[in-house]
Amino acid sequence: RSADKPLPFEASINGSTLIIDFLSMVENVTVNLYNLQGDLVYQFSIQIATPQQTTISMDNYPRGSYTIDFSYSDGESVYGNFN
Repeated sequence: RSADKPLPFEASINGSTLIIDFLSMVENVTVNLYNLQGDLVYQFSIQIATPQQTTISMDNYPRGSYTIDFSYSDGESVYGNFN
């Protein structure tokens, strides 16, 4: 974690589905998903006014380790790894 902001989201994996729960308002966040080699494999930008859940199917990606990175427009980011 490199951001000083409270985390307005939680991410978890259930089978082959990555689940992102946005718990509160989020402005100008880009969600990046990197494979073990550091290649960007998925990306989307989002603004959330109310809590909601987003899912990403991992069915089309090889099994392995990935890094999810939440990048704020001010340059701060929060990241974590999952298998």
